[in-house]
Parts: sequence; C-alpha cells; structure tokens
Amino acid sequence: MHPQISTHHAKRHGVHARVEKLTAGMALWRCRRALWTGFVRACERVERDAAMAGEDPNAAVLDWFGVSVKASEIPAHLQRMKTLARKVCPYVDTLRTWIIS
Repeated sequence: MHPQISTHHAKRHGVHARVEKLTAGMALWRCRRALWTGFVRACERVERDAAMAGEDPNAAVLDWFGVSVKASEIPAHLQRMKTLARKVCPYVDTLRTWIIS
C-alpha cells in the first residue's frame, strides 16, 4: 500500500484494486511537473546568462534535448497564463452552474 493512500481511504472509495495505478499516476505527474519546472528554470537561466554576457536576453535560444527554444517565450507565456487564470478564476463557479449534467 502506498504511504499516501491509506487502506481505509482505498476501501472507502473503492480504489483498493487501483492503488498501483494511482501510485504510478502520481509518480508520472511528479515527473512531468519536475520536467516542466526544469524547463522553465533552464529558460530563465539562459536569459540571465545572456544578459550577464551583455547580449540581448530576448534573443537567447535554449537547446532542449535537440529542440531550439526561444528562451524568453516560455516565461512570458507562463506569465500570460497566470494572468488569464487570475482573471478567469472569479467566474469558474458561475460557469459551473451553466453545465448540464
């Protein structure tokens, strides 16, 4: 049994037989999260290194496992998504009332 999923919780919610799948799913989610966090930090580091070298940080390019990525685009996109989430968040409960089950 996974330490984060108690036997009582598993039996109560009928997931006792699926604990291994749930555990694997949580591990996969953590891996994806770690990869994304590492990617964003690498972009920020490339931008910072370019600025310290006296180059244009907006022109910095990151080689991410053989794929060229314009480093300034990822943190900028992430910031836009955070701004969008902040603006949409107050309306989430209102939108749920419109969903017909």
